Amino acid sequence: MQRKFAARALVAQTDAAVMIVLITAKLHAAMRDVAAKTATITVAKWKNKMDYFLANPKPKPLTKNELLALFLEGEAKAKANSNNQPTKSCGCCPADDPKK
Repeated sequence: MQRKFAARALVAQTDAAVMIVLITAKLHAAMRDVAAKTATITVAKWKNKMDYFLANPKPKPLTKNELLALFLEGEAKAKANSNNQPTKSCGCCPADDPKK
Protein backbone atom coordinates (compact mmCIF):
# COMPACT_ATOMS: atom_id res chain seq x y z
CA MET A 1 0.00 0.00 0.00
CA GLN A 2 2.74 2.40 0.94
CA ARG A 3 4.63 1.53 -2.22
CA LYS A 4 1.58 2.23 -4.40
CA PHE A 5 1.05 5.53 -2.65
CA ALA A 6 4.73 6.44 -3.00
CA ALA A 7 4.65 5.47 -6.68
CA ARG A 8 1.53 7.57 -7.30
CA ALA A 9 3.08 10.51 -5.42
CA LEU A 10 6.25 10.19 -7.49
CA VAL A 11 4.24 10.10 -10.74
CA ALA A 12 2.21 13.13 -9.62
CA GLN A 13 5.38 15.01 -8.70
CA THR A 14 6.94 14.12 -12.05
CA ASP A 15 3.83 15.22 -13.91
CA ALA A 16 3.78 18.48 -11.94
CA ALA A 17 7.45 19.07 -12.67
CA VAL A 18 6.89 18.43 -16.39
CA MET A 19 3.92 20.81 -16.41
CA ILE A 20 5.95 23.50 -14.64
CA VAL A 21 8.75 23.12 -17.18
CA LEU A 22 6.30 23.34 -20.10
CA ILE A 23 4.48 26.35 -18.65
CA THR A 24 7.80 28.07 -17.90
CA ALA A 25 9.02 27.42 -21.43
CA LYS A 26 5.78 28.83 -22.88
CA LEU A 27 6.05 31.89 -20.62
CA HIS A 28 9.65 32.45 -21.68
CA ALA A 29 8.65 32.15 -25.34
CA ALA A 30 5.74 34.56 -24.84
CA MET A 31 7.95 37.01 -22.97
CA ARG A 32 10.59 36.74 -25.70
CA ASP A 33 7.92 37.46 -28.34
CA VAL A 34 6.63 40.46 -26.39
CA ALA A 35 10.18 41.76 -25.90
CA ALA A 36 10.88 41.38 -29.61
CA LYS A 37 7.67 43.23 -30.55
CA THR A 38 8.42 46.00 -28.05
CA ALA A 39 11.96 46.35 -29.36
CA THR A 40 10.68 46.48 -32.95
CA ILE A 41 8.17 49.22 -32.07
CA THR A 42 10.82 51.18 -30.15
CA VAL A 43 13.28 50.97 -33.03
CA ALA A 44 10.57 52.07 -35.50
CA LYS A 45 9.70 55.10 -33.34
CA TRP A 46 13.38 55.98 -32.95
CA LYS A 47 13.87 55.69 -36.71
CA ASN A 48 10.89 57.99 -37.37
CA LYS A 49 12.32 60.58 -34.99
CA MET A 50 15.76 60.34 -36.56
CA ASP A 51 14.25 60.64 -40.04
CA TYR A 52 12.46 63.81 -38.92
CA PHE A 53 15.62 65.38 -37.53
CA LEU A 54 17.67 64.37 -40.56
CA ALA A 55 15.04 65.80 -42.92
CA ASN A 56 14.64 69.00 -40.84
CA PRO A 57 18.10 70.06 -39.73
CA LYS A 58 18.42 72.64 -36.99
CA PRO A 59 18.78 76.14 -38.44
CA LYS A 60 22.08 77.88 -37.94
CA PRO A 61 22.20 80.36 -35.06
CA LEU A 62 21.77 84.04 -35.92
CA THR A 63 24.72 86.40 -35.66
CA LYS A 64 24.64 89.38 -33.32
CA ASN A 65 23.93 91.75 -36.21
CA GLU A 66 21.02 89.59 -37.44
CA LEU A 67 19.59 89.42 -33.90
CA LEU A 68 19.87 93.19 -33.51
CA ALA A 69 18.15 93.78 -36.87
CA LEU A 70 15.36 91.37 -35.90
CA PHE A 71 14.90 93.11 -32.54
CA LEU A 72 14.76 96.56 -34.12
CA GLU A 73 12.25 95.35 -36.70
CA GLY A 74 10.01 93.89 -33.99
CA GLU A 75 10.31 97.04 -31.90
CA ALA A 76 9.33 99.20 -34.88
CA LYS A 77 6.27 97.01 -35.59
CA ALA A 78 5.19 97.16 -31.95
CA LYS A 79 5.56 100.93 -31.85
CA ALA A 80 3.56 101.31 -35.10
CA ASN A 81 0.77 99.08 -33.70
CA SER A 82 0.65 100.99 -30.43
CA ASN A 83 0.46 104.35 -32.25
CA ASN A 84 -2.58 103.17 -34.24
CA GLN A 85 -4.63 102.20 -31.15
CA PRO A 86 -6.55 104.84 -29.16
CA THR A 87 -5.64 105.09 -25.49
CA LYS A 88 -7.21 106.63 -22.41
CA SER A 89 -5.98 109.90 -21.02
CA CYS A 90 -3.32 108.13 -18.97
CA GLY A 91 -1.67 106.96 -22.21
CA CYS A 92 -1.03 103.37 -21.12
CA CYS A 93 -4.49 101.77 -21.21
CA PRO A 94 -6.44 100.96 -24.36
CA ALA A 95 -9.58 103.05 -24.83
CA ASP A 96 -11.88 100.08 -25.41
CA ASP A 97 -11.46 97.88 -22.33
CA PRO A 98 -12.47 94.26 -23.11
CA LYS A 99 -13.24 93.58 -19.40
CA LYS A 100 -16.47 95.64 -19.54
